[in-house]
Amino acid sequence: MKKYFFIVLLLIVSINLSGSSIPSEEELLDKLKNCDYFDCPNVVEWCGLLRVRKSVPLLVQLLENRKSDCYWELRKDIVKALGKIGDPDAIGILLRCLPNRDALFALKRIDPDWKNRPESSDYFVRQLDKFYKNQESDNIRELFKIIISMDFDVQQEKNICLEIISKKDIEMFLIEDVVDHLVKLKAIEAVEPLMTRLENIAPKDFETGDYY
Repeated sequence: MKKYFFIVLLLIVSINLSGSSIPSEEELLDKLKNCDYFDCPNVVEWCGLLRVRKSVPLLVQLLENRKSDCYWELRKDIVKALGKIGDPDAIGILLRCLPNRDALFALKRIDPDWKNRPESSDYFVRQLDKFYKNQESDNIRELFKIIISMDFDVQQEKNICLEIISKKDIEMFLIEDVVDHLVKLKAIEAVEPLMTRLENIAPKDFETGDYY
């Protein structure tokens, strides 16, 4: 029954795609190699619907091509297609797309236990190391979101957040994100360090609003 439902659904979808016939794998691969602005969205969607595994390297190449506005605008469609195809070879590029929700969904489709894969663990360690070494960088907020989106261990998340709020030179916007996340985690243990931080605020900071 599921097989017939999929066939019917595929035929319905095909009406909304370019042409009424289902393209072959060879046609899709050929078009993907020479994708133009107007044809590429349909080709990417078909690769996902038909689960063309041979298209994965080409889709990854497109996703990494940040120099072209055409391909950059397609990133969401490419990520979704990679998730539908379900090839573990796409995990590397999908990790680099985090904390994008579509990337998280695609990773779960490829492997429900993706967080336990060696490449995921290695990526998490690298991002965590980068985070601690670049506290004053412009992308520190993005690094924090990446680490939290991977959600390896709740206690580890709490420890990271508690360590951040204990530092005096952390930017206020990051502290706000961290406090919001501690609230989501219902981290009672964060009350004391937050109170300590408030107690150590200089009067002039209240005047400027820099009370984090």
